[in-house]
Amino acid sequence: WEEPVVAFWFSCVFFVSGLASLLLPWAFILTWAGRIIMWGFFGPHMMIVDLFLQANSQDRLETLVKKFHEKYQAARIRREEAMKLKSIKCLRFGEYITHVPAFNLTRHHDLPLPRSRARLLRRTPP
Repeated sequence: WEEPVVAFWFSCVFFVSGLASLLLPWAFILTWAGRIIMWGFFGPHMMIVDLFLQANSQDRLETLVKKFHEKYQAARIRREEAMKLKSIKCLRFGEYITHVPAFNLTRHHDLPLPRSRARLLRRTPP
């Protein structure tokens, strides 16, 4: 708010719009807006749109079923590969396998101080 004139006009516009919104019959407006939106998206005219879009639905249905089966097979193979990998890790590492949590479990968060800085320790590589 470095420009007081702009801040004044923003405040005035929002104040007037707030007062106007108090006087509007919101139940009536929301009811009819919902009815118009639902009628527009799900009304009886959508049957015509559906007939237009589904002109060659048998070929499209067969294509969708084929793609579904391909994705199902790929997902099953990925799952089997993950199970194999997990069992191989169990065989290889045995009791040394641990579950590492994905979130931070620290009790106290380390926040750097404002006066802290990073310094170069070595100027030449080892």
